[in-house]
Amino acid sequence: MMIKSATLCTVLLSVLIFIILFLTGRSDTAFSVLIGSAVTLINFILLSYGVTKLLDAKPAAIFFNSFRLMFFIALLSVLIYFRLANVVGLFTGFTLTIVTIAAVGIIVSNNK
Repeated sequence: MMIKSATLCTVLLSVLIFIILFLTGRSDTAFSVLIGSAVTLINFILLSYGVTKLLDAKPAAIFFNSFRLMFFIALLSVLIYFRLANVVGLFTGFTLTIVTIAAVGIIVSNNK
């Protein structure tokens, strides 16, 4: 439930920020915000999936969680190196996703 709510809120806020930045002429930062939000959101979804698998203590799950972090660091590094995304936009998307997940988590925990 919380993952779906956080995903929906993150997508809506990312698209809103994308539209605002795109209309103000900052298209490179706008696309970077979308990329940063998407990468961070996918990372958190895989993290939540991985935590449930870690409770089973399977070696494959432990390897996958370690590999996941290295993969996302490499992905972001490649995007920055080839100038497919800028650091400000990626950081904005990352921060937006983290804040949204935290806010949704607080709201869900207070409603229980």
